[in-house]
Amino acid sequence: MPVVESNPLISFVVLCYRFEKYLGLCIESILSQQGDYPFEIVIIDDASPDNSLAVARSFAHPGIRVVSHKFNLGHAATVNEGMTLTRGSYIARIDGDDYYCSNFLSVVMPIFEQHPEVGLIYGDAAIVNSEGSITTDISYSHHNNCNFKGNEFIALLEKNFICAPTVIARREAWGQVLPAPLHLAFHDWYFTTMIARTWEFYYTAQITAHYRVHSGNLHSQIVLNRTEEPSIIWMLDYIFSTK
Repeated sequence: MPVVESNPLISFVVLCYRFEKYLGLCIESILSQQGDYPFEIVIIDDASPDNSLAVARSFAHPGIRVVSHKFNLGHAATVNEGMTLTRGSYIARIDGDDYYCSNFLSVVMPIFEQHPEVGLIYGDAAIVNSEGSITTDISYSHHNNCNFKGNEFIALLEKNFICAPTVIARREAWGQVLPAPLHLAFHDWYFTTMIARTWEFYYTAQITAHYRVHSGNLHSQIVLNRTEEPSIIWMLDYIFSTK
């Protein structure tokens, strides 16, 4: 289990809205990480109408801080706030319906130590449904299931292939791209693409997290309400109009 210290090496930002059913597993997956890495968990509940906040507060653990919103502020404002509250040199953000494999930190941290030029590390994710059954064992095929280190900027412009809960990045890398624009319907592609402009990435060909697909997750919502396409167009315009 990671070690809790006043100066954590790693910060986990857990975003929560109506994830009462899943949040406990997400938190437990962080607390059960392999390796003695000093950590903290910042959980932000964005005014969930269910018992998500009660689930978050049920974990009596010194490494956990829980923030609750009186009113729903939306995904972008919540992730921006969560990032500002972190203290770690490395930051991972995850939605409360997803969860990590126990090897997440033991896989990524040695890579950061070996490659100071790498700003962001990501891996593969198994896809699970609302009941937790795995529907897809391996969701990624961009590098033919082989480790890769290098520039991913052009590839990310062509396709958003990085699964958000597998991502962890250096504090400096996050700092260069925050805050996320409030009007975007999604933020994972914004973060990874903007970080890729100045940092090398490392893909580890291992499953390090589980991504849950269900009717209540963000991606399902933006597809249904048709807010995804305008955000994609804005992203491309912004990238090609700025240096």
